[in-house]
This record gives sequence, C-alpha cells and structure tokens, in this order.
Amino acid sequence: AFFANKGENPKKNYDTDSTLLTDGEYSPDRHYPNKEWFHLHGGGGRVITFKLPHLCAIDGFLLSTCRDDVVAVRSPRYIKLRASADGEVFETVYENNDTRTDRDLRIIKFEGSFDKVKAIYVQLVVDAIHHVYIDEFELFGCTDVSGVRAPIGDDKPIFNEFPSPIEVNAFPPDDV
Repeated sequence: AFFANKGENPKKNYDTDSTLLTDGEYSPDRHYPNKEWFHLHGGGGRVITFKLPHLCAIDGFLLSTCRDDVVAVRSPRYIKLRASADGEVFETVYENNDTRTDRDLRIIKFEGSFDKVKAIYVQLVVDAIHHVYIDEFELFGCTDVSGVRAPIGDDKPIFNEFPSPIEVNAFPPDDV
C-alpha cells in the first residue's frame, strides 16, 4: 500500500509498509488499542493506494472500522474508492459522503458495490480528522476481465472539503 497524506501529521499514522489492512485478520474485539487495528490520525485525509497482483474486474469492497466517541475514535466522514487499469487514469467508482453512525463503542462495517471495472490500482480515500482505526479492507471481484470496461478519468476532487467549525463565544483576536 502507498500513502498520500493531506495534512502535517504523518508520524501519527502506522507504517506505510504495514499489511494490517489486507492480512485477512479482523480484530477479535472492538477496542482500538489491540494490534489488529491500523491507525490514521490528524491532518485531513488519506489516500491509500493498493496494487493488485494483476488486472482484475472489481465490483465491491468492505471496510471495517472502530468507533469510540469517548476517546475521539470515529468512522471516516467520507469513503471513496478509485480504480485505475494503468496507474495514471483514475475513476471514482464509489463515494459515500454520509457515513454518520450511532455514538457507540462498536465495530462498523461499510460495504459498497458498483458496476464492474478493470483495475490493477485501487485507491481507498478516507478522512482522518479524528482517530480512525481500520482493521480490514476487502476488495471484491474476479480475475476475468473480458468484456469489462476500463476506468475513465474523472475530475472529482480526491479529498472532500468541510467548512471550518464556527467558534461559539469567541472574539476575533483584534477585539480581545
């Protein structure tokens, strides 16, 4: 997996050589400190790029995350999946900008499906404003690419922009 960070805190993330996201092992419990959880934190968003062993026809994914509001462990606010058959032209094949969940300590699984598309590179895009813990990322599809379309480039922004929070009961610095 290869990372692209949007932010200034890359040291607050696990090693990019980690295989935790694709090792086939789900966390045995919902507590984020155990070794099965891959940690992202701070700075906006992340693009995690996976290179498949060969060209495949993909049509779905599963992403397993942890939520514990008491310690600011949250699900990503958005999830995108982008596919490329050549590593140059990427298409956003799945996008969910409303991943709100109940405020609870639990494991949350996000599943997405889309029309089959050829891919050898897949980018998982999530935000990481708060602590994000992921224990597994699964990609679904098959190795038979006959009759499957190649991704077409799109001009969708990779990262979502959210408005800055409104400060309540605060004064502009010049007025203080």
